[in-house]
Amino acid sequence: MKTNLIFNLLYGLFAFLFVISCSKKEDDNPRPLNENPVILSSLEAGQRSYFRRYHLECDTAPGFEWTSDTLVLEVITKENKLYLQESLTPSSPMFLDGAFQEPVQYEILPISDAVLLPERANSALFFFYANDTLRLNPTTDVTLTQNACKLHLNNDPFIGNDIGFIADLSFGDIKLQNQTVVSCEPFFNLDAYLVYDGDALMMSHVVTLASDLGGYQTEEVYGWCLIQ
Repeated sequence: MKTNLIFNLLYGLFAFLFVISCSKKEDDNPRPLNENPVILSSLEAGQRSYFRRYHLECDTAPGFEWTSDTLVLEVITKENKLYLQESLTPSSPMFLDGAFQEPVQYEILPISDAVLLPERANSALFFFYANDTLRLNPTTDVTLTQNACKLHLNNDPFIGNDIGFIADLSFGDIKLQNQTVVSCEPFFNLDAYLVYDGDALMMSHVVTLASDLGGYQTEEVYGWCLIQ
């Protein structure tokens, strides 16, 4: 009996240690969020990418912060057509505050070296883009430079649905290289860019002009960055 008791205790201890070992190994190698990301040049139902929201003030250094909001971009099918669906994770502060309670869906149409986004007004990522067509591998000799929270072309603001290239892009914790950028048609007090690498959307970057109580105007920035 005593031998059996010792054996059972030792067996239980080894089993406990084995569980701890497996749990530790699993924690050390978490499943990547973007394991099957949205590939714009090769869209398939089930692809899913995750974007993290950020905020900064254009004239403040460093002035950058992540907001803990996570946006899920997913490819789905409806009536044999491809759609993009955007939704917030349930733990996102924006969702908990009552925003974006239902998923947003809009059709995406693959064409030669581009995709069409005919209905994107409710999209958190593409709402400002004035062109239906997003070209994935454009040929451009337009080289952009960064000026604080904005991009410039030959010292002029980069606007007007133009397409350019930037070698290094840096916003706070965000560091990107060799990116294609398209600008929006400026409206009201907003400038914005889509940043992508040909196959994947990397950022949706929005600059707004805001006023405080004293009438002093500052440029505030928010956007979504692909979690890598």
